Order: sequence, then structure tokens, then C-alpha cells
Amino acid sequence: MSQLVHDFCPGAQKQSNVWVWREKILFEITCVVYMPITLDEPTINRVFGHYARLLIDVDLSKPLIIMF
Repeated sequence: MSQLVHDFCPGAQKQSNVWVWREKILFEITCVVYMPITLDEPTINRVFGHYARLLIDVDLSKPLIIMF
């Protein structure tokens, strides 16, 4: 398991490299707030590396949690 870097500041980073995430990692991050269902095809096939898109199940009877 990798070490957590506590002083990481994304705004201070100068490189334009894209992190390549595995499906398992994306689901683990997402399931903290919502229930992930699936990834979109470009994310699965890694053909568009600027962001990942996930389909999530949202319980609309509860307040929405929005994270940026």
C-alpha cells in the first residue's frame, strides 16, 4: 500500500501528466460518498485521460454531498 503524502498541494504542481487510475481505485474513492455503478467507455479504455467519469447511484431522499 502506498504512503499518504499529507503536504501534497495540487495547485502547486507544474507537470501536466495524467494519473492513470485503475477501476478498483476509482470505485474505492467514490464509494466513500456514493454507490458507484460503472465507468464510461472512454475511462474504461483510457482513451481520454483528462478525467474519469463514473455512473453513481444517488439516494435523493438524503441531502446531496458535492465534492470539488
